[in-house]
Amino acid sequence: MSDQPADDAPERTREQRLAELAEKLCRSYTYGVGLDELEQTDPEEAGAHRDAAEHLLPWIDEAPKREIREAFGRGYDKGRERRCASQDERVAQSAARDAAAALTAQLAAEAALDATYRERAHLVALLAALHPSHIGHTDPNAPEWAVVTVETPAGQMTWHIAERDMDLFSHVQPTNRICRGWDGHTTKEKYQRLRDLTEAAPNLLGQDDLTERQAEDIKRLSNRVAELEKRAGE
Repeated sequence: MSDQPADDAPERTREQRLAELAEKLCRSYTYGVGLDELEQTDPEEAGAHRDAAEHLLPWIDEAPKREIREAFGRGYDKGRERRCASQDERVAQSAARDAAAALTAQLAAEAALDATYRERAHLVALLAALHPSHIGHTDPNAPEWAVVTVETPAGQMTWHIAERDMDLFSHVQPTNRICRGWDGHTTKEKYQRLRDLTEAAPNLLGQDDLTERQAEDIKRLSNRVAELEKRAGE
């Protein structure tokens, strides 16, 4: 036992009183579990007791003894309310981050798909330049997409073309009443016809025909370049 009289005991600091009050709150509401032990298993709950102590201590200092019990409840509830509000804010921030990440992923996927369609459109545009073809909005089930129809020696082939890729098909005539409509081929049949066309391509044209076709293409492209340069100079 200490020889020092109780009245001469050093006054506790505010931090010490807060720690003691938080410990009492913790043991009262967790059936005797101490604050340090609770910190290991449920740090948020431990934080709630510390917040409650922060709000409760001023009431204890100022309230008469008959109001201490009431002040105890008010301070603890206020601390809990603050803690819950903080948790709700963190949940909302986390949800916002998740939504932003999902939107970013969706936009990236859409951009990748658009790039794939663009690459395909380039190849279809080349095929349409080599064979009789026409393009128009002829599919009632997809009115926002144009349909390019290519008539090849291996059979008819059609593709849907997005509006953003229509600039690649300026060389293709618009569909009119005399153009042959869709012959009912399926996607599987279309690509079988494309394989047949690819295999037969070396035999479709002789060397002289190839040279003549290449010369015509060079002349056509040269004229197109000259036309564009003339427009740019106007």
